[in-house]
Amino acid sequence: MLNNKYFNFMNNTLSKEHIIKNINHNYNGIVLMTLFDKCISTIFSITVINGFHYLLTINEIIFASISSGFTEILPINSFGNFGTLELGWAGALIYSGVSSEIAIESGFSFHFVAFSITILFGLISIIPCFFIFRHRFVNVKS
Repeated sequence: MLNNKYFNFMNNTLSKEHIIKNINHNYNGIVLMTLFDKCISTIFSITVINGFHYLLTINEIIFASISSGFTEILPINSFGNFGTLELGWAGALIYSGVSSEIAIESGFSFHFVAFSITILFGLISIIPCFFIFRHRFVNVKS
């Protein structure tokens, strides 16, 4: 049998039902992973800020974390997104009544720790890649 419900083998095409089913399935997975990522990011920000002993409530940290996520998508970011994350973070905390000094300092502290961990994981992941693809790095004499 050359044809089935979703794929026509004669002209290598997928049916509309299959495409719609996979788009909906992938979309739900992406939404769930995004929500999971935001939850983990917020928990991480609460842990870091409490570790630095800033006197911020959990609600203020959650509000700052969500606001910084909105400003990170601005097209004016610099290397490592420094500046745009702190804009949302400090803006939310200042709006909540926290002093501007603590708001800016906690934003840069959180971002520095998060960025350092990202660089650390990136450097760790380069090591296995070097061994897996070492034939590309070694000069081969012909």
